[in-house]
Amino acid sequence: MKHNAVSIRPFIGAKDFTLSREFYKDLGFQESVITKDLSYLYTEGIGFISKTHS
Repeated sequence: MKHNAVSIRPFIGAKDFTLSREFYKDLGFQESVITKDLSYLYTEGIGFISKTHS
C-alpha cells in the first residue's frame, strides 16, 4: 500500500488549555492558533495538535 502523507500530527487534549499552551510555549514551542479551542504547537520539525478537553 502506497501512502503520500507528508506528516501525522498527534492530538493532546488539555483540561486547562491556557495553562497547557503556556507550558509548551515556555519549553520553546511555537504556537499556531487554529481556533479559540485548538492550536498546533511545534518546534524543530516536530509538533502536535492541542485542544481544550470538554
